[in-house]
Amino acid sequence: MAHTTAIANADWVVGYDGAGHRLIRGGTVAFSDNTITYVGTGYAGPADTVIDGRGRVVIPGLISTHAHLTTEARNKGFLEDAGSRKLWHSGLFEYMPAMGMAAFDQEAVVDVLRFSLVELVKSGCTAVFELGRPTEKTLVAMEESGLRIFTGPMYRSARWHTQNGHAVHYQWDEEAGRHGLREAVDFVERHSSAWGGRLTGVLCPAQADTCTPELLRETMAAARRLDTRVQIHAAQSVSEHLEMMRRHGMTPIEFLARQGMVGPQVIIGHALLLAHHSAIRYPDHDDLGVLAQTGTHVAHCPWVFGRRGVHMESFGGYLRRGVNVTIGTDTCPQDMMEEMRWAAVLSKNATNDAACPTAAETFTAATLNAARALGREDLGRLAPGAKADVVILDGRAMTIRPLRDPVKSIVYYGASRSVETVIVDGRVLVRGGQVLDVDEYVLAERLQGVAERTLAGVKERDWAGRTHEQLSPLSFPLWEGPPS
Repeated sequence: MAHTTAIANADWVVGYDGAGHRLIRGGTVAFSDNTITYVGTGYAGPADTVIDGRGRVVIPGLISTHAHLTTEARNKGFLEDAGSRKLWHSGLFEYMPAMGMAAFDQEAVVDVLRFSLVELVKSGCTAVFELGRPTEKTLVAMEESGLRIFTGPMYRSARWHTQNGHAVHYQWDEEAGRHGLREAVDFVERHSSAWGGRLTGVLCPAQADTCTPELLRETMAAARRLDTRVQIHAAQSVSEHLEMMRRHGMTPIEFLARQGMVGPQVIIGHALLLAHHSAIRYPDHDDLGVLAQTGTHVAHCPWVFGRRGVHMESFGGYLRRGVNVTIGTDTCPQDMMEEMRWAAVLSKNATNDAACPTAAETFTAATLNAARALGREDLGRLAPGAKADVVILDGRAMTIRPLRDPVKSIVYYGASRSVETVIVDGRVLVRGGQVLDVDEYVLAERLQGVAERTLAGVKERDWAGRTHEQLSPLSFPLWEGPPS
């Protein structure tokens, strides 16, 4: 028999009326097993379990549409305040290889993954599109997390590297790309709809500049046959833009469109350095128009670029052009509350417009827009028939008081500290702000060990043989104190 839970008499509920989010005062959200059955006021239905909603704000679970969960958490303290100046401040070609997968064993991958999953769910995130290299061990960790996961192995035809710090070279292996696609298709066929429907297989060709036209066309053919989503990184560095213009005389977005890798099944990770961007300025090309006209989705990850002084121009501007923009967490921290704040504020600075975007548009990007990109009308909303992916925030917390407008408080002030309860597929994962059955201190200690082992080998992986202290100096010099 179905078990019904009611989150009763909440100060605020962000409900969905079939067209968009709406604010409800004194509302109740009820769900039976993993499906929402009621959203509104005056609930008179059954309730096997009642959660007191007084002093709380109830929202739909947030969705991160772009994340790398198995590698990035250990990079905290290394990638900040640093960038390849001769490669337009990107960290892709020097810093990431120095911290690369060569430093990992399977145990380390799982340790970083578990840490990232806990960060995500504590920030009110209930679903994530993870671009990685899933294995049986990482899938076990993902399943145990209770989160809703969209994932698949990344694959590509070439690997980039630099030999001198100012030029990017590509090492091509087209058979590796074809083999990767076959493995990805097999993953989708074997794993989709596992864990009671919480796992969805997707296709992840890695980057526009590392995939051949043939590989991209074959990917789209497979995606149509499998009826699944595709995500690819594109327009994420000036180097990439110049390389694609050199090869094809097209922007990365135009190149993808030429191969048919656009449309409602496709999410482009970042799509930041488009033709109109001040770092590019190609006025005869309209990348935004291509995205809008084809219905291609964008996964915007503001923090990872913002920390290097680069921002989208602009998040609000993309929305105004009709592009479906979503929000991703990408690297570290895996914190959807912070990503919403950065997305909104950096866009306002890019446009000198306080309402471009609004808090409502930002919140919608992290919920309804994300669900649309994933092809899931049962996610990102509180409405009867939707999945019971629900977040309860403590509306009494200093971080979001005074509580005049809950959405503005969440986007601009709430942060993860106000997340009290997280429910995914009807199951409570976070209670009292803590992830159930997880020792966060143990997770953090294991991550510390992974980071230290990785840093110890940076010199062997860096093209110039630099230590991690040389690549990314400490904020202040080491000191042993005054002489005794």
